[in-house]
Amino acid sequence: LRLNLSGNSINEECWQTFSQQLCNTEKNKARLSNHTLRSIQHPGISEELLLFLKFNQDTNKKRVVVKKILYHNGHFSMVQFFSWGLRLVPNVVNWFDKAQTYFKRDEA
Repeated sequence: LRLNLSGNSINEECWQTFSQQLCNTEKNKARLSNHTLRSIQHPGISEELLLFLKFNQDTNKKRVVVKKILYHNGHFSMVQFFSWGLRLVPNVVNWFDKAQTYFKRDEA
């Protein structure tokens, strides 16, 4: 899906609204963000918005959600997992291993 906004006057507030729709940073809402818009044509588009559009180019939408979550939450605190003991460690490690392969695919 492409959107041509060339010739339109768009201010910073509008760009922030687009960013919020492409990557909702509210708790547990990244999966509800738009993952289908792949291109916006406008000379004033922000680097962050270009990155979200690049993420959306991946046809595997689960990978897109993971990328967006990590982009905005790359500073995970493990403290919240301590109450679970070691039961979650294999799942958390597996999740990060998978996420790492998603970004490696982009670099190739």
